[in-house]
Amino acid sequence: MDDKQFEQQMKLLNKSYNRVPSKFNADDVLSKIEAENQKQHEVPVVNAVKPSKWQRVSVWAVSLASVFLIGILSASFMNDHDDQKNNAAAEYDQKEIEELKKDYQKEREKRQKMLGLTSEQYNQMGFVKFADIEFARITHPDTIKNSTVSLKVAYGETIKYLRLPSEMVATLQVGDQLNEEMSMLFVDELSNRMDDLKMVYDQILVEHKEVLNTAKMNGKLDVDYLYSKQKDLPEPVQHMISNSSHEGIKIKVAANQKEYVTDYQRNELFPGLEGKLAYPALNLLYMKSMEPFTNAGELVYSPKESASIIESMEYSLMGVKQPGGLYAVIKSYYEDLAYTLIFGSPQTAVFENGKIKEEYQSAWNYFLSIQGTSPMKYFMKPVVDSLSANNWEVNDTYKFLDFNRLKEALWLAETGELAKLMPAEELADSVEVVEWPNSELQQKIHGYLKNLGYKNPDYSLSNLSPIESVLLFSYAQQLDIPKVMLDLALPFQGMESVTDLHAFLGDENILPEEEITLTYDDRLTTYQNDEYFGNVEVQTKETIKVIPVVKNREGVWQLDLGISVISENYFEPINLHYTKRVQKIYKEFQKAYDYDIIKWENPDIIAGIYLEALYSGDAETQYALLLDDENYSRPTREEYIGDYSRSADVMDWKTLYESVEYQPEVLEDDYDHDQVIYYNLKAEYRTDNEKQKGFQLRKTSEGWRVHFMPMQ
Repeated sequence: MDDKQFEQQMKLLNKSYNRVPSKFNADDVLSKIEAENQKQHEVPVVNAVKPSKWQRVSVWAVSLASVFLIGILSASFMNDHDDQKNNAAAEYDQKEIEELKKDYQKEREKRQKMLGLTSEQYNQMGFVKFADIEFARITHPDTIKNSTVSLKVAYGETIKYLRLPSEMVATLQVGDQLNEEMSMLFVDELSNRMDDLKMVYDQILVEHKEVLNTAKMNGKLDVDYLYSKQKDLPEPVQHMISNSSHEGIKIKVAANQKEYVTDYQRNELFPGLEGKLAYPALNLLYMKSMEPFTNAGELVYSPKESASIIESMEYSLMGVKQPGGLYAVIKSYYEDLAYTLIFGSPQTAVFENGKIKEEYQSAWNYFLSIQGTSPMKYFMKPVVDSLSANNWEVNDTYKFLDFNRLKEALWLAETGELAKLMPAEELADSVEVVEWPNSELQQKIHGYLKNLGYKNPDYSLSNLSPIESVLLFSYAQQLDIPKVMLDLALPFQGMESVTDLHAFLGDENILPEEEITLTYDDRLTTYQNDEYFGNVEVQTKETIKVIPVVKNREGVWQLDLGISVISENYFEPINLHYTKRVQKIYKEFQKAYDYDIIKWENPDIIAGIYLEALYSGDAETQYALLLDDENYSRPTREEYIGDYSRSADVMDWKTLYESVEYQPEVLEDDYDHDQVIYYNLKAEYRTDNEKQKGFQLRKTSEGWRVHFMPMQ
């Protein structure tokens, strides 16, 4: 469909919506449609629009297109009833039509009551209008006479257009998992219906704004207080509060803090979609639920958070093989957010005094750490390299940056061509790993103790990495140099003096007196209120200690001693964030089986990749993860692919398990040891004899590997 055809279809569909009367009457609807069809022959030819207009189509138009496509596809579903195709044309039965009209009216009224809406509010929703139009069409005598399906079958499909989001999810839960094409159609339809509901609910909030704005705590709008006063609110708002959450919608305070608006309520509706939809479609829906990303041209999230969102958007968009309406919506969000993050807005510049602001430096550097194919990384790498080499002072490379090149990069990613142009990945750029003791690093740390920064700028604490700050604090603690300790400790209540510091730490050093591995993953660094937050992981033979660190406004990485924690047990819920990380690493590893990609990953990630490959029937990746050691059994590649790759009854591990946990072993060496991690079954899959399943791996010098038949 070209731009001209698309515009014409949108105009026709929008007119059809507007023709639906406030009170449903199939004959009235159909007569108005027929009258409009007569006018279509008199419409002059419209000039072709520019190619770029399709790319800039507004969100409402995309939503209408999705509904239009759903209608066409639903019609094709009706034609798929093989037992109907060879029947003679259905006979016209006025009595049957009258009965269906009564039943259809009951179905409409039932949904209207479920939502607690007035007839006027209910009738203005797009999916209700579309259902009315379709019902009028299938009950028209000409349609019945020319149809190859029975009126009963056609009516059964039409009723589906009235389903509320909660009904759609409930129906989905009792069926099989949808493939990607059907998943994309489902999320398009679900998204459109939720948008229709949000529109009506927002109108209700606007109509009663004056009363609702009295619901304040300490002079500020407060949702919890609003909900607590539900009985005192206008009746339409009471109905909204009672019913909206079931449809995945909630009330929140607007970004301007001046009114109440609607938002997605993911916790109520979305969990029912897990395991039933293909992940590319589900990811798009989760991205949609995070909107808005900009408000009045300004970033809603911090620059670093916005950069992370862009990475997630890219991951979601590039995972889609069957683009639909929701895909186009997320793509438009992506372009809008990317433009604002790179060029700023009239109110907020990305540079100050001719230099890129530090929070934007961090956000743009984040793009360079993205693993795999990334349009934003491809687009920003030349300018970030140029700016960082120029002390982040604004130069011509930035001034002449052409945003259209990012759109071109996204198009190349969609066609699969961008991967060939991406720079080689370097994990070391984003993950710092230090084996301690380390003679070279020890000399550097001693240098800082002898040359305090205020005397020698070359030894300023702001030059230290997170791991180096932790090591320097440990040495200062051993040698009792309070000035350095205080400079490197994040101030908090009860920690203002050396006495407080000693009392808090006691005699135990912040680092154990044995061989340790310190790791800092810059990809997990977050930015908020002009400060950076991260974690230094300290691993011994027995425990794992996490030391939170914060980079203050002076550029010094300080230790947040108040929340340092020793963890003797890893625990990770199997949620969307975790599974997305597993799938991302899986896809990168799958390309060429480059073991450097997975060398530093934890055992639960390696096990997750194996289980994802098992569920996908990807025997090659499973085999690539198996332990290759003469002391352990392993079939040949041919044997494995033929006999062991996947049994017929494998269930999606993301549906079966709710969390994964394991306890580090007491080790003699850093590697060459076995580890069992445990997947905890969801409640509905537990039995008296089984609540979790063990998964066996072995740590080698090249990272974690999977035992043959790891879950027996």
